[in-house]
Amino acid sequence: LVQVPDGEAQTMPVEAFIQEMGRRGSFYNRIVRYWQAFTTQIMQTTVCNGLHSAEQRCCRWLLMTHDRVQKDEFELTHEFLAVMLGVRRPTVTLIAAKLQMEKLIHYRRGFMTIVDRPGLEAASCECYETVKENFVRLLPELPPMG
Repeated sequence: LVQVPDGEAQTMPVEAFIQEMGRRGSFYNRIVRYWQAFTTQIMQTTVCNGLHSAEQRCCRWLLMTHDRVQKDEFELTHEFLAVMLGVRRPTVTLIAAKLQMEKLIHYRRGFMTIVDRPGLEAASCECYETVKENFVRLLPELPPMG
């Protein structure tokens, strides 16, 4: 599943993946560290979904997407964001309108632009920082987040 189109994705044959994992080298180490960071993200997101508002979770998701795509503007529909947040599409429309009024984001049909990243971070819950710090600790070789 590609969450944000227009990005770059790489593939690898299953046989090559299994062979590289069997070598227990740097590829294996990176995959294990990524899996640990990703598992922590899943657990944190589960807690976040139960504790924080849809607006805070939306800000967290936008920040994480911004970190991954490394661009201020990216393709993103309200429908897809609603699925990712587990809310109805009209809820995302209301949240996006509020964030745009606060000049944190700008959106137009199918595109999202991060306008004020520090403001978006302030509007997010602490889960964003928790996940970000974990990724930075486990995968310091990745491009910087935030």
